[in-house]
Amino acid sequence: RGVYVTGHSAGGERFNDLVNLMDTTDLNAMVVDIKDDFGNLTYIPKEDSALAKYDIGKPYIKDPQKMLKTMEEKKIYPIARIVIFKDTELAERKPEWSFVDGTSVWKNGRGEAFVNPFMKEVWDYNVEIAIEAAKMGFKEIQFDYVRFPEGFEKRENTLKYSMGEYEKSDLDFVQRRVSAVTDFVAYAKEKLKPYGA
Repeated sequence: RGVYVTGHSAGGERFNDLVNLMDTTDLNAMVVDIKDDFGNLTYIPKEDSALAKYDIGKPYIKDPQKMLKTMEEKKIYPIARIVIFKDTELAERKPEWSFVDGTSVWKNGRGEAFVNPFMKEVWDYNVEIAIEAAKMGFKEIQFDYVRFPEGFEKRENTLKYSMGEYEKSDLDFVQRRVSAVTDFVAYAKEKLKPYGA
């Protein structure tokens, strides 16, 4: 029984209110944004972190370790939420890892871009974030937006993008997309095994 906590709430005054709520109700878990809907990390990775080079951290949660220590003391089960393929930040930095329409990254009606689930580089990038969350002390990782963008099937022939290893597949286009997403989840699960999350 948990609550969803944005990076802003986890790093601000609201966090103490939520901890009090846990103390006074049957709630016992928090799902905390670690990578948000725009593709930002909600904390600044340490300099020795593999993620530091991407420069995607925002200082919403000033001290993730302190937050997790409070959760542990209060027996609050910590779950990290990581938005996977909806990632405007990464898409704009690496258009070759996204879907390109003409000369710019393709965005939906809300101005959001997705990165390409066919690409192993995109998988590895997100798995790195999940591993860091597990190392920090999150007991569970919740992936969100583990899919292709809405409306992609109507544009798959007009957008420019790589199919990576799925280029040579015998599967039809729909099954290739299904495979890319399910293969990613299996891959991430395997890579996270050593960290117990």
